[in-house]
Amino acid sequence: MAVHKVAPVSPRTAHVSRNSVSMPGRRSCAPRCTYGQMGLGDAVEEAVLAKFGEEKTKRVLKSFRRIREGDEFMQMHDGKGMQQANSYIEGLEPIPFHKVEDHPWMVELEKHAETIQKEFLISQARDLSQGNRIWEMALTKEALAYGPDWRTLVLQDRGRWEETNTKFFPKTTKIIKSLNAPTSEVFFAKQAPHTGIAPHTDCTNFVLTAHLALVVPAGECVMKVGDQEQSWVEGKGMIMDTSFIHSTRNNTDGTRYVLITRFWHPGLDRVERRALQFIFDCLDDPSTLERQTAGPSTTPQRSKKTSKSKARKNKSGARRKR
Repeated sequence: MAVHKVAPVSPRTAHVSRNSVSMPGRRSCAPRCTYGQMGLGDAVEEAVLAKFGEEKTKRVLKSFRRIREGDEFMQMHDGKGMQQANSYIEGLEPIPFHKVEDHPWMVELEKHAETIQKEFLISQARDLSQGNRIWEMALTKEALAYGPDWRTLVLQDRGRWEETNTKFFPKTTKIIKSLNAPTSEVFFAKQAPHTGIAPHTDCTNFVLTAHLALVVPAGECVMKVGDQEQSWVEGKGMIMDTSFIHSTRNNTDGTRYVLITRFWHPGLDRVERRALQFIFDCLDDPSTLERQTAGPSTTPQRSKKTSKSKARKNKSGARRKR
């Protein structure tokens, strides 16, 4: 069985050497860049340590070094299947399908499924040509597993809401924002009749993927993650760790539509999430790192109060010498 490696949409898997970095993803690859004499990878590590400290970023930096060294994690889990990732954080429990009830925001999202579904269906009868990246295919060769029949309509990408597209879906956008969902990405996805996504990995175990099924045709319409398989049910959610080898099948006569969200694994703490986002921001746009290193000096500055106190002490000492 051929297995494709698909760079996750956001945060995207980085290919980093000691002196350079290139970034594959649904968008076109960022240019291969260098960062001074130390190399971008080294500069990012130093910036992470300076910004977040060593104690809270041990797992994050170990993961980043794994990417830089081209070290890929692969393990067959009994009863779960093959997990394969080069963006890998240690200590996160490997679970192909997570329980929806363990994610309160997803439970709440299910309660709004009918509203989201109605807004989505109404939108399909409207002219969305003025939107941005409406029903686009995966853009890079890393996404070959998805095939030409898997299309997306983006609402949020890398934590940034798409201003144009969200205007077409104000209710959906408002609902997700109101839940304070930990999403880095939100988009609609459609799978054409009698098509599927080939077995592949998204290469990252610290970002989970959730589906809210909006339109599910009658018949075999399933997703396989590792050795486990689930069918989509309209109005219901599924949560997956897509660092497991996974695939889909829509063996029906209709098109399947889901709302997909990608979000940080709950096993990460707040500092680790911030550090990971900082790394991906730097790799996506090295000027982020330049702004960080050009920021205010971290050298402690004496306050006016301290300076005045020292001046009075010096003046008093001068009087005693007289």
